[in-house]
Amino acid sequence: MSDSLAFRQALSQFATGVAVVTGCDQAGEPMGMTINSFSSVSLNPQLVLWSIDKSAAGYEHYIAANRFAIQVLADSAQATSDLFAQRGIDKFGQAQYMMTDGLPLLTGCTATFICKEYKQVDAGDHTIIIGEVESFSCDPGKPLVFHDGGYTQLT
Repeated sequence: MSDSLAFRQALSQFATGVAVVTGCDQAGEPMGMTINSFSSVSLNPQLVLWSIDKSAAGYEHYIAANRFAIQVLADSAQATSDLFAQRGIDKFGQAQYMMTDGLPLLTGCTATFICKEYKQVDAGDHTIIIGEVESFSCDPGKPLVFHDGGYTQLT
């Protein structure tokens, strides 16, 4: 097994929540992708982060966006995760969402964080995007969890 495959397998042993980051491109069209790189950074100021692979579809649009929303998916939202993990399709034509404050927000999420860009950090083959939280909402429930290459349920 190559070092990068072994490294990826080792990383897969860390269970992560699943989220979708959404925003609008420079033409105002909604864009979104499934992520598991979401993390809190700071309580004061309220900062969160996510990272994007430099080879990801739409990378330039995400880097140029000055606002975005991170939505934590509920455990019943596997289809939403799968939808936003795909490339080259009309994701928003198949998703339930509403435009709110200039951002496409998915329905049925356990938490939503609306952010303005705070900082970007170049990190190897990814860019880390740190956002300052402008507002957030929470509808507590069980989150969608990814572990060892697949979805899993919390017990």
